[in-house]
Amino acid sequence: MDIVREAQLASNGPVSGTMVIRPYGYALWEFLQQYLDRRFKETGHENAYFPTLIPMSFILKEASHVEGFAPELAVVTKGTCCCDQACPIGSGAFMAHQSLMFYMVCTPTAA
Repeated sequence: MDIVREAQLASNGPVSGTMVIRPYGYALWEFLQQYLDRRFKETGHENAYFPTLIPMSFILKEASHVEGFAPELAVVTKGTCCCDQACPIGSGAFMAHQSLMFYMVCTPTAA
C-alpha cells in the first residue's frame, strides 16, 4: 500500500475499508482492464458483472459449508424509497429509513 500511496494512485476513502482511486490509478486500471479484456476474449471467455449487494442469506449459506468462514462485511439494514403507487412498503410518499425485510451485504470482492 505504501507504493500505491506514494505514487498517488489511490487514497484511503472516507469510510473504513474504502479507497478513492486517483487519476493515475484509474488510468492504470483502464489500461489493465483493456489488456485483460483483449486477452480473455482471445481465449473465448466472456465478461460478466455481479451485483454489489447480495442477501445476507447467501453469506450464511457459504458459512454453513466452509469451515472457519468468518467474513467482515458491510451490512445494509435500512433504506429509503421514493416511488410510485406500486411501492410495496407505502403509498408512494418518500419513506425515510425503512428497515429492510432482509439484510443485504456488500459482496466480499466488492467491499
